[in-house]
Amino acid sequence: MFQQQQQVQANGSDLVVRQLFGGAMSILLPVNYLDASHFREIPDNQEVWTDNLEAPTSSSGVQSSSCPSIIIEILSRPENVSDANITEFLFNDLADANHVAANQRLLLMQPFNDTQQTKTSNFPMADYAAGAVGKMMVEKNRGMDEVTVFLWVVRLKHIDTDILISLNDPMVKYSTSDEAAQSSRMKLFEKIIRSLTVNDWNLFA
Repeated sequence: MFQQQQQVQANGSDLVVRQLFGGAMSILLPVNYLDASHFREIPDNQEVWTDNLEAPTSSSGVQSSSCPSIIIEILSRPENVSDANITEFLFNDLADANHVAANQRLLLMQPFNDTQQTKTSNFPMADYAAGAVGKMMVEKNRGMDEVTVFLWVVRLKHIDTDILISLNDPMVKYSTSDEAAQSSRMKLFEKIIRSLTVNDWNLFA
């Protein structure tokens, strides 16, 4: 198990263990990312971390300013959404929550099955896991931001729960799926999702 002050290097970024949901979960995050709950109200089922306290984030979690954010979200499993469709469903759900028009959202990287790697790393009880990368135009005070969204979801049927992690970054732009897949941001995101740990399963009771 990680220690609170453990730090590692990932693609030139210092990562530190952060406690989530009162210590019931933990994760590695960039050391400069700060807990957004210190300056605004966050829903009980979310943890929102941003690298700039001056930058407001929309209530749905997607960063709508000039700074990246990371959101960890505990979700009830949506009815009638298959494993194959869950990642695209969640991407569109984020876009809808931010009033993004259908022609202003795009999955750059089609959802990829991540179940086996998730089972062998941090969630051996996972029923399904997948990731994707998309982009959307999010409205802000001074105009529109093109936000790149890295998504990963793990499905845990035995507790009727999906856990979603998203990295929302308006500072990087990708034209193709290959460009996104080979980026330093993707490598950072992979490090983050592999580190997610449940310390107390009573969180889901």
